[in-house]
Parts: sequence; structure tokens; C-alpha cells
Amino acid sequence: MAVGRFLLLLLLALVLARLPLIGLPLDWAETFFHELSHGLVALFTGGQVESLRLHLDGSGLCTFRGGWPFAAAFAGYAGAPLWGLAIFRLAGGGRILAGALAVGVLLVMLFWVRDPITLLIAGVLLTLFALPLRWRPGGWLRSACEVLGLAVMLNALRAPTALFGNGIGDAAELARMSWIPASVWIVLWLAIALGCLWSAWRHARTLPAVR
Repeated sequence: MAVGRFLLLLLLALVLARLPLIGLPLDWAETFFHELSHGLVALFTGGQVESLRLHLDGSGLCTFRGGWPFAAAFAGYAGAPLWGLAIFRLAGGGRILAGALAVGVLLVMLFWVRDPITLLIAGVLLTLFALPLRWRPGGWLRSACEVLGLAVMLNALRAPTALFGNGIGDAAELARMSWIPASVWIVLWLAIALGCLWSAWRHARTLPAVR
């Protein structure tokens, strides 16, 4: 992939993520992967997920019992950019990737969604991920998946900055559990998001041109 094409996709993801209405599903996607990361870590450490909520303003909440609360609290902001990087790196899979994302959203809807607003938002994400399955694969499909991955990473880079100085959220919870200041956790999450974008850049330089 040419450097110019990567920068173009990055700019497109940045613009789309900031557009009214159009950018909202991309914001929901980042929140979905954020809350999904909380839930999966809680589940894998022996806990039980009670519900996953997504709100129209782009916020969300994953409620769980048991497991390792510290790891689950850290996983949200750390996991979202990793999901974005995975989508970007697997974009060549096109329809397989789209199908896997759609199935993932559907499973969350079936097992963890308890309210109509989350059901509506998850339905929008399910439609967004499933739409590529209706068309033949091609270079545009890979580009669309790459833009989605980049948008998730960019939103994951922006999201933790809202935690500076507000005394609430995952950073404050981690500070309470570890005695390490919330700002340290925020900077760490920003570093992870930047590292994911850097990894995407390096990966893009090894890819052949899209035809």
C-alpha cells in the first residue's frame, strides 16, 4: 500500500468520524468494541456479564459480576484500538471479516443486550457490518474495512482524553484500585492507541496496491 493511500484513508476516516449523523455509527462502533472488551475480559477471568448498554450519545456501559475487576476496567480503552487494528490488518479478508463482525454483534444482541436503545444501535452496527455481504468482494471492500479500522483507532485515541480531570470513569476506578493516578492510565491508553496506529502504518507499507 502506498504511503499516500494510507494517509488518504486515514484522512477519510478522520473526516467521516467527525461528520454529524454519518460519524455517529463509527462512534458507536468504537464504544461497542470498548464495552465488548470489558465484557470479554470479565468473562475470561471467571466473571459473568449481565448486560451491555450503548447510548445514543456514544457512551456505553458493561455490567458484570465477578472476574478480575482491575483487568476488566483496564480492557475497555486498551481493547478498542486493538480491535480497530485487527480490523485494519484483516481487511483483505473482506466478506469474511464483515461476516465475523456481524456475527459478533448478533451474539452480543442475543446474550447481553437488555434495552431497546442498545438493541437499536446494535442493529445499526449489524446492518453496517453485514452490508458488504450483499456485494461482490473487491478493492473497495478492503478499503471500507480499512477505513472502519482506522476510524475505531482514531476514536479510541480521542475517547480517553475526556477523562482528564473529571474524576469519573475507568481511569478513576483504576486509580482507586491501584493508587496509581488516573492520568497515568489515560496516558497509557493513549500510548496504546498511538501504537496501534503506528502498527497499522507499518503494516500498510508492506501491502500491495489495491486494484
